[in-house]
Amino acid sequence: MNVNLSEHSDLVLVAYDQTDTQGVADSVVKYLRRDHGYQVVVCGPGHGVELHQIDDGVRTRARFFLELDAVSGVLYHAQGLELLSCPKLAWFVDSHKKPHFHHEIAREFDVVFFAMWAWGGLFGERGRWLPVHFDADWFGAHDRCYRAPSASACRSSFARSNDVRHASSLPSHL
Repeated sequence: MNVNLSEHSDLVLVAYDQTDTQGVADSVVKYLRRDHGYQVVVCGPGHGVELHQIDDGVRTRARFFLELDAVSGVLYHAQGLELLSCPKLAWFVDSHKKPHFHHEIAREFDVVFFAMWAWGGLFGERGRWLPVHFDADWFGAHDRCYRAPSASACRSSFARSNDVRHASSLPSHL
């Protein structure tokens, strides 16, 4: 796949299954583009291209790769991660729905973000807690939700995309 991209801005590859409702994933992509200025190439079912079909020149320019598995029952995993030389990140929101699947594919990533604190043990040293976000465009602009049992770390998508951006600069051996 050839993509018309500027060679002067940061490029990010993001993969997720668009055939199932993925509002969380759509929001993360929006914030990476709008608030961080990344050129985001999205791939996976429903996007018309898979990771392994993306042109080598685009893949080699990527600052990081992010696989999103957010609030879906679909068992999707991008094929072709071995073609990437950039940091490979994953964000698994509903690991309680598919723990065996997430545990199995986690070893292919440099950093695995997980939203369900209780399931963090699945990912060992690669795991980093990153709770579910909310989209400030939908619910109003707030930097943080106040402490509540189910929303104690409900920071905005913008703050979440900062966490992902920081992790992309971590050494790949972490």
